[in-house]
Amino acid sequence: WLLRHDPRSRGVQLEVQVSPGLAAVRSNRDRLVQVLLNLGLNALDAMGGEGRLVFSAGATPDGEARFEVRDSGPGVAPEVAERVFEPFFTTKEPGEGTGLGLFVSERIVDKLGGRIELIDRDGPGAAFAVVLPGGDGDV
Repeated sequence: WLLRHDPRSRGVQLEVQVSPGLAAVRSNRDRLVQVLLNLGLNALDAMGGEGRLVFSAGATPDGEARFEVRDSGPGVAPEVAERVFEPFFTTKEPGEGTGLGLFVSERIVDKLGGRIELIDRDGPGAAFAVVLPGGDGDV
């Protein structure tokens, strides 16, 4: 819900979908929020102030927790998709982004024992998935 206060979200329909039976995950809540917030902010930038942004949470067949952030923006070009997790890589104008958000998010998810992937990029829209081990945790 933090994104609702960002001016970039004014024309965007924000949704949260949580599947029944989502188990706790072994994670640091603040770090997970940081990753999901970063993915959401990137999506808002890509959508240009209109469209739909969906956060979903569910479980994999292996008992892992899976979080997805899906937007209705233009998608991610193949040459960009290859580099999205590189440090200092950005498609934003100078002064509007550091190119560290996805790089840092990938490091956080890795330290939490999970993985982050660009799962849908061809447009319309793009989607990222964060998968974390299931088990006792504070999320």
